[in-house]
Amino acid sequence: MEEGPWIPEFWHWWVLALLFLLLCRLLPNHFYPRWVVMSLLVGGLVWLFPEMVWGFQVLAFGVMTVLYWLLDGRDSTGGGDIGEFFGGGDGSDGGDGGG
Repeated sequence: MEEGPWIPEFWHWWVLALLFLLLCRLLPNHFYPRWVVMSLLVGGLVWLFPEMVWGFQVLAFGVMTVLYWLLDGRDSTGGGDIGEFFGGGDGSDGGDGGG
């Protein structure tokens, strides 16, 4: 009998979330908590849609991580807002916000 390609199950993502949680505790960085959240969410998606192929699972993880990063407003170290990350210095764009 021929088997299809290996597809990660929901619990694989939840184990990955636990590993990221361990990284959070071991390394003082605010980047890993969002990976914990996204791993849990992708695990939930895979639980709801068990036939989701691994490519879509990884794509969902990446897209949700980037969206979380953009909506969070902080850089990967948690030290300020996103403007600071892109070279804005104090996080301001230097203008009055009027465009």
